[in-house]
Amino acid sequence: MDLIHTAHVPAGDGPFPTLFAFHGWGANAHDLLGLAPYLHGRESRDRLIAMGASPTYREYEMGHEIRGETLRDLVEWLDDKVLRSIELA
Repeated sequence: MDLIHTAHVPAGDGPFPTLFAFHGWGANAHDLLGLAPYLHGRESRDRLIAMGASPTYREYEMGHEIRGETLRDLVEWLDDKVLRSIELA
Protein backbone atom coordinates (compact mmCIF):
# COMPACT_ATOMS: atom_id res chain seq x y z
CA MET A 1 0.00 0.00 0.00
CA ASP A 2 1.52 3.30 -1.06
CA LEU A 3 0.63 6.37 0.94
CA ILE A 4 1.75 9.90 0.25
CA HIS A 5 4.16 11.43 2.76
CA THR A 6 5.21 15.05 2.66
CA ALA A 7 8.32 16.64 4.08
CA HIS A 8 6.22 18.27 6.80
CA VAL A 9 4.44 15.16 8.05
CA PRO A 10 6.75 12.80 9.91
CA ALA A 11 6.40 9.11 9.32
CA GLY A 12 4.47 7.13 11.87
CA ASP A 13 4.45 3.36 12.12
CA GLY A 14 4.62 1.31 8.93
CA PRO A 15 3.54 3.05 5.73
CA PHE A 16 1.45 5.63 7.60
CA PRO A 17 2.23 9.21 8.52
CA THR A 18 1.68 10.17 12.13
CA LEU A 19 -1.96 11.12 12.61
CA PHE A 20 -4.39 12.63 15.10
CA ALA A 21 -8.00 11.50 14.92
CA PHE A 22 -10.92 12.68 17.01
CA HIS A 23 -14.66 12.17 17.11
CA GLY A 24 -17.61 13.77 18.84
CA TRP A 25 -20.29 12.09 20.89
CA GLY A 26 -23.49 13.01 22.75
CA ALA A 27 -26.68 14.80 21.86
CA ASN A 28 -24.85 17.43 19.80
CA ALA A 29 -23.45 14.70 17.55
CA HIS A 30 -26.89 14.13 15.96
CA ASP A 31 -27.36 10.80 17.68
CA LEU A 32 -30.69 10.14 19.35
CA LEU A 33 -29.37 7.20 21.36
CA GLY A 34 -26.02 8.72 22.29
CA LEU A 35 -24.04 5.80 20.87
CA ALA A 36 -23.65 5.53 17.10
CA PRO A 37 -21.44 8.49 16.13
CA TYR A 38 -18.60 7.77 18.52
CA LEU A 39 -18.74 4.10 17.62
CA HIS A 40 -17.99 5.08 14.01
CA GLY A 41 -14.93 6.95 15.23
CA ARG A 42 -13.76 3.94 17.23
CA GLU A 43 -14.33 1.64 14.25
CA SER A 44 -12.19 3.94 12.10
CA ARG A 45 -9.47 3.97 14.76
CA ASP A 46 -9.55 0.18 15.03
CA ARG A 47 -9.29 -0.21 11.25
CA LEU A 48 -6.28 2.09 11.13
CA ILE A 49 -4.61 0.08 13.89
CA ALA A 50 -5.41 -3.19 12.09
CA MET A 51 -3.70 -1.76 9.00
CA GLY A 52 -0.56 -1.00 11.01
CA ALA A 53 -1.04 2.65 11.97
CA SER A 54 -0.70 4.07 15.48
CA PRO A 55 -3.16 6.97 15.53
CA THR A 56 -3.58 9.30 18.46
CA TYR A 57 -7.33 9.06 19.02
CA ARG A 58 -9.52 11.24 21.25
CA GLU A 59 -13.26 11.59 21.84
CA TYR A 60 -14.99 14.80 22.85
CA GLU A 61 -18.53 15.73 23.86
CA MET A 62 -19.38 17.76 20.77
CA GLY A 63 -21.19 17.59 17.46
CA HIS A 64 -19.96 18.77 14.08
CA GLU A 65 -17.67 21.38 15.53
CA ILE A 66 -14.23 21.82 17.04
CA ARG A 67 -14.32 22.98 20.65
CA GLY A 68 -11.53 24.62 22.59
CA GLU A 69 -10.44 21.40 24.33
CA THR A 70 -10.15 19.63 20.99
CA LEU A 71 -8.18 22.49 19.47
CA ARG A 72 -5.81 22.62 22.46
CA ASP A 73 -5.16 18.87 22.17
CA LEU A 74 -4.58 19.19 18.43
CA VAL A 75 -2.14 22.09 18.86
CA GLU A 76 -0.20 20.15 21.52
CA TRP A 77 -0.10 17.10 19.24
CA LEU A 78 1.06 19.20 16.27
CA ASP A 79 3.79 20.75 18.39
CA ASP A 80 4.98 17.37 19.65
CA LYS A 81 4.65 15.27 16.49
CA VAL A 82 5.04 17.67 13.58
CA LEU A 83 6.60 21.03 14.47
CA ARG A 84 9.46 19.60 16.53
CA SER A 85 10.52 17.36 13.64
CA ILE A 86 10.61 20.38 11.32
CA GLU A 87 12.76 22.34 13.77
CA LEU A 88 15.23 19.46 14.00
CA ALA A 89 15.46 19.00 10.23
